[in-house]
This record gives sequence, structure tokens and C-alpha cells, in this order.
Amino acid sequence: MPTLSKNDNSSRKEKEIKVGYAYFFLYMKIIPFIYNQDTDDLISNTYLIVGKNNNVFVVDPSRDYDGIANFIIKNEYSISGIILTHAHCDHMRGINRLFNKFQAKLYIGADDLDALYENRFNLSFYIDEKPLKLDEEIDVIPLLDHQNLMYDDEKIEVIFTPYHTKGSICLYCPSINSLITGDFLFKNSVGRADFLNSCPRKFYDSLAKILFLPDNTKIYPGHGPFSTIGEEKKLNPFIK
Repeated sequence: MPTLSKNDNSSRKEKEIKVGYAYFFLYMKIIPFIYNQDTDDLISNTYLIVGKNNNVFVVDPSRDYDGIANFIIKNEYSISGIILTHAHCDHMRGINRLFNKFQAKLYIGADDLDALYENRFNLSFYIDEKPLKLDEEIDVIPLLDHQNLMYDDEKIEVIFTPYHTKGSICLYCPSINSLITGDFLFKNSVGRADFLNSCPRKFYDSLAKILFLPDNTKIYPGHGPFSTIGEEKKLNPFIK
């Protein structure tokens, strides 16, 4: 299991998934699961952060199906937990299934805790045919700004980026210079901020917390293709 420190980051067929390996250094690596977008469903990218001892965090399990669990079992990974970049239903439909398979703990920004259980905040009231209901036995662990998940002798830094939701977080992996941004920052765009629990006025304060990262920092967004901090500084019209 990871340790925490502060102030130190079914139904869908497998053929619909592209699994690729991102840049990696030392032992940690990020494995993206990118789902086909030619459906009527609102779905997000899912990422596995794999440590040197084959421990894995699942970030934003967007689909309620067995593909992620089967991949973890096939590769003999040990699941350390589930991390949500924010509590919107298109990022969290697979939580119950992973919990039932692995009894995985759930990590989320402290300010989004209420949205886990309020369907108007997590949008399942509006989007899903059946509003999302989390298993009551899931152990939910709130994360704080600048808190680190110490992970196989490396760290994942939690960066609070309120905007899309009040509890949105980014996850920075310094050993591989990679940032998972959820729906805060996309390639040449940003997320919406017109929801009940959005904080549009906090955008630039949140943005400043990630723009100091090196220009070659790889960005893994909640939707769409990958990018870098440097590319977004140059081409993203919302940053200029």
C-alpha cells in the first residue's frame, strides 16, 4: 500500500481499446486506456500508473466493464488503489467493479467528496439512465493539496486545480515528468466550468500551479490526445 505525506503528486469489447505505453524513466510508467469515441456515451481516458514492484493505481476508471481488471490480472499487477481526478460520472463508472474485484481503496480530492454521493454534482442524474451509486463499503481517502502518494520509492504529487470542479486535482509523477490533468487541461483546450460545483474564477490560480513544470512535461488529459506543457503554452488559446 502507498503511504501518504504532505509537502514533499460490461460490457464493452476489448477490441475497442487501444493500450499504449507512455514515456517512462526508472521504474514507474503510465499505461493509457483510450476508448473509441464513436459512441453516444460520454467516456474519459483511463490511466494505470505502474510502480517498479508492479503495484498499480487506476486513475479515472470510466467504464463499467472487466477490461481493466483483466489487464491487471493478466500482467500480475497488484492494485494499490483508485484515484479520481474529479467526481464526474464519466470518470468513475468502473469504481464498483474494481472494488468488487480487488477491494481497492478510492482516493479523491477532499473538496470533491460530496460529489461522490450527490448525483447532480457528479452529473449521473443528467447523463446516465440510472444515477450512479457507489458501493457503501468502499474506503474513501481524501487527498490534500501538495500531498504525496509515496509509491514504490517514488512519488505521485497531488496538485489541487479547482476549476472544472471545486475538488479537481492533477497528478504529477516527477520521476517520469508526467502530469495527469483530468478535465482541467486538454490539448489546446480546457475543461468546462459551468457545472453546479465548478469554480471558474479559480482557473488562472490553478493554471499557475502547473505551468511552472518543465516544458517537456507530458500531459495525459481526461479526454483527447496527449500534449506537453510547452505545447500548451504556445498553442492553447486559453493560456495565452
